Amino acid sequence: APFFTEVGVNLFVADYRGYERSTGSPTFVPMMCDASSIFASARDIAVKNNIPRFYLMGRSLGSLPAVELAANFAGQYDGLILESGMSSVPQVLRRLGLPVPAGPARNLEEAVSRRLAAITTPALVIPGERDELIPLEEGRALYAGLGSVSRELVVIPGAGHNDIGLVGHAPYFGAIRRLLGRA
Repeated sequence: APFFTEVGVNLFVADYRGYERSTGSPTFVPMMCDASSIFASARDIAVKNNIPRFYLMGRSLGSLPAVELAANFAGQYDGLILESGMSSVPQVLRRLGLPVPAGPARNLEEAVSRRLAAITTPALVIPGERDELIPLEEGRALYAGLGSVSRELVVIPGAGHNDIGLVGHAPYFGAIRRLLGRA
């Protein structure tokens, strides 16, 4: 959070069910359902506090609800940041050695592809070069699938899944500054 503050960003962080201090189980359907409520609450806070610009950000598994929100709430946010995100749940499950449910996973992959293509706001995709959970190819696929004309892919050299902002502090926050028009 302090690094975002240095860039001049107000940060609203939400933990999905089963993560950090949040209760419940981290299952996919509740996470996606919670995303709309979280978006509405954050948007209300921004409006009440006269915060003129509002960006969506999804990290890791949170990239999926961020893409969903970005596709469904066009015109209600100014840009999208996807960090260590995925476009293909089946590919990530295979990489982790987990079973891939045939129908639901394929349907989800197609849905993500359609939603990415529907996103036209400025977008920033930031994958780590050495991400051990979500490979670099996923970040490249997110970038390629976006419908945004104004978009940037910033690969952080040497970064893994959980150290991306530290290993690549300068390029990471430089890209965020560019997206915000503060470079």
